[in-house]
Amino acid sequence: YPSNLFLKLKYRPKLVIQERDVAVDGSVYSHYYIPGASKLSAQQRLWLITRVLCHPLPNQVIYLDVEPEVALQRIKKSLKEKAWTGRKKRPHLHETLDGLRELRHAYHEVLEAAAAAGTRVVEINTTALSPEEEASALYQQMLPHIALAHNGSGTGYASKTNPVTSEANDRNGR
Repeated sequence: YPSNLFLKLKYRPKLVIQERDVAVDGSVYSHYYIPGASKLSAQQRLWLITRVLCHPLPNQVIYLDVEPEVALQRIKKSLKEKAWTGRKKRPHLHETLDGLRELRHAYHEVLEAAAAAGTRVVEINTTALSPEEEASALYQQMLPHIALAHNGSGTGYASKTNPVTSEANDRNGR
């Protein structure tokens, strides 16, 4: 959001990695949660969110994909594991099989629109991966960008939308 933009402009980091990207996630979740937004195409939602929030598209998105059935099992397991804290955790409204299917479809549409706009999209299917294998696959995708930034030749903006990393040749001048 604006604070992220301020920090990027003030400190000009060579690489920024985020867990989620506000433009991509906003375009996906608006489809599900905002009445009428589903009438807009993924490209229109993405364009609107980037303009309203003054948040440019990332250079790269690493999308961690999972089958909705497996995602729902993982959500239920996570909720059960957190129950011991005494705080009652409930699933989000979209955390149903139909909701997860709809969001997955929306992610694919939005990422296709982002790719058409110049964002590099890397998809890692995590359905059959253990957490350790998932982390390793993610690390392998991020390592070249970390190395470029560490060696001084990488610049830009990065996020994890499941992460986004920067290209050495930053097309947005960030």
